[in-house]
Amino acid sequence: MPELTTLPRDLLADNKVKNCAGQDIGRVEQFLFDPITGQISHAVVAFGGFLGATDRLFAVPWHALELDCATRTFHLLADRHTLRTAPKFTRGDEDHLRIDYLEQVDAHFRQNASCYAA
Repeated sequence: MPELTTLPRDLLADNKVKNCAGQDIGRVEQFLFDPITGQISHAVVAFGGFLGATDRLFAVPWHALELDCATRTFHLLADRHTLRTAPKFTRGDEDHLRIDYLEQVDAHFRQNASCYAA
């Protein structure tokens, strides 16, 4: 399979997210774009819940996700503790769009070690 240089949004939407142990932990709900660069800055991930009825939503920095194109699965490059202690927000609010929230998210993921060796 040739290496992909661009991806259509529908290839990424609603994809599974797995943790370091390969367990399914959620789904990507949406992407946040930097309006200056036009690049994805964060993914909004829903963890747990049943049929979309979860209140546990997290903005995850784009660099903390790795996409496996063959399986259309994202791997979260963070351990369980990092995820459990990450800033979260609830469905229906717009906290995840505020710059101060996203700065907290970025600092949190920077301060906590990845489960993958760099």
